[in-house]
Amino acid sequence: MGERARILRLSWIMAALVLGVGGVAVFHLYHVSLEQQRARLVETVQSRARLIEAIALYHQEHEAMHSEGIREAVLTQAREAHQRFSGFGESGEFAMAEFREGRMVYLLSQRHGEGVPTDIPFHDAQGEPMRRALSGLSGTVEGLDYRGVMVLAAHEPLHFPPMGVVAKIDMDEVRAPFLRAGISLLGVALAFIGGGFFLFHRVSDPLIRQLMESDELRRHRDQLALTTAFLDSILARSSGLSIVASDQRNVIRYFNPTAERLFGRKAEEVIGQTLERIHEWEGVDPAHVDAGMEKVRQQGEHYYTTRRPSPAGERIVESRVSLIRGADGELLGYLLLSQDITPRARTEQEIRKLNANLEQRVMERTRQLARANEELEAFSYTIAHDLRAPLSNIEGLVRIVQEDYAGEMEEEGRRFLGLLEESAVRMKQRISDYLNWSRAIRITRRPHPVDLAALARAVVEGLRRSDPQRRVTFVAPSEIIVMTDEEQLTVVLENLLTNAWKFTRPREEARIELGWEADAVGKPVYFVRDNGVGFDPTLVDRLFQPFQRLHHEAEFAGSGIGLATAARMIHHLGGVIAAESHLGEGAVFRFSLGEMNPAARPPPP
Repeated sequence: MGERARILRLSWIMAALVLGVGGVAVFHLYHVSLEQQRARLVETVQSRARLIEAIALYHQEHEAMHSEGIREAVLTQAREAHQRFSGFGESGEFAMAEFREGRMVYLLSQRHGEGVPTDIPFHDAQGEPMRRALSGLSGTVEGLDYRGVMVLAAHEPLHFPPMGVVAKIDMDEVRAPFLRAGISLLGVALAFIGGGFFLFHRVSDPLIRQLMESDELRRHRDQLALTTAFLDSILARSSGLSIVASDQRNVIRYFNPTAERLFGRKAEEVIGQTLERIHEWEGVDPAHVDAGMEKVRQQGEHYYTTRRPSPAGERIVESRVSLIRGADGELLGYLLLSQDITPRARTEQEIRKLNANLEQRVMERTRQLARANEELEAFSYTIAHDLRAPLSNIEGLVRIVQEDYAGEMEEEGRRFLGLLEESAVRMKQRISDYLNWSRAIRITRRPHPVDLAALARAVVEGLRRSDPQRRVTFVAPSEIIVMTDEEQLTVVLENLLTNAWKFTRPREEARIELGWEADAVGKPVYFVRDNGVGFDPTLVDRLFQPFQRLHHEAEFAGSGIGLATAARMIHHLGGVIAAESHLGEGAVFRFSLGEMNPAARPPPP
């Protein structure tokens, strides 16, 4: 009975060992497959993001005058491309969304049918990949998508237009092959255990006599043979991955069926050879082989790519050589994992060709747009000159009539002449304002470190000299260093501070403040705040449109072009501008400087 109990315990130990080793093998293959899937998602989302940004840039330079026009153009082409995009796998898909009023609004039709939400609250538990993309983060994540399903996703932000893109696949689909493998492993293990116990009960007495006659070495050899056969059956199922294992002397001891197909050699031809022979078949320079093996011994692993001829054409193989160590750190051998990546490499090559062709077309259209802008600017100056000349004549003739015939005219006639002169002057000013507005974005950008606070103080000093009777308190930090174009930033500050100076005129103690604050993702947002008359917040959409006024000209003089010029310049710098106000409570204008300002260094307030 003692021998039978020992055999029973040994059977349980071997079953646990088989399950453990099989589980480790399945887990390793799952990890390799997961990283490959993650890399494919990253490549997909980055290539799609770059393509969308190139389309947006094209429309910005050639067709669109406002960000709303660029957005619609980009969405139109993205949706057309999405209709032709079949996805990957059973559940993989590509998604694009934008942040709107505290929600994530999805912009493309999804492949999972009707009933899925088209917009999700930004801080909801669902939509984790898209929330990261809209927060400006790039990378991969395992989280809930818009359906509430756990997915593996790669996310990428688009800064222009401000959107997020995500490529994802359900984790259930990623895990399914390995769950099936695990179930198969468990089934084989259970069959093995059941069969073993059945045979044990049938032949226990002869087996005990046989075991008593055999020595310890035979028992270990038999168990090792069973374990090796079981592992061979598991590794043979890895049809997509070539597995070659060698001992510490670099002699090949294992060569799975996938390796046979990949390298065109049978296992019996390879077993007993060294790994260097495989590299010779691949046509790798021996010097490179020696260098690679030295790197494996020093760093623990080495990646390389080779090209192999085949009847179907050249095949591209990606390989990884790594060390196999025991529990005590002793070197046991080397593991060579290889995979045919020809389809992926061809896809990448096609994407590069497409990007190069697209870049060439964008450059050509940019040159055409530049020529058109030059012609338009010349035309604008010609029209302005032709309009200014008759207006100057009218102004001069009115002045002559006023000087020579004012005494012979009635009061009503003199009033009409004054109105005529005022209209001519206003028309000339309108022409000048339009020209300044139209060429605002033609200034060449030369980004370099600029002190925003110093520029603002210089503008305020100029306003004080032109209007010395005003009592205006101006508050700003000692310095705010930004990376941007000084000339364009000066135009922005002149218009914003002049606007604040004008609309604080009714205040006896006027106050204008320049400062900065961090937005939701920690990026600096700059502001100009005043305690002036303010404006009706329902009319804020008209505030940055050219020649639109929210106050009567008799109250506050102006042409309605200053804020439009500032907004256009900020958009040209890649930023955004917004305004908040209430009648009689002052106004605050907030603006950012976009991607031109990655090195912003505003000091703490």
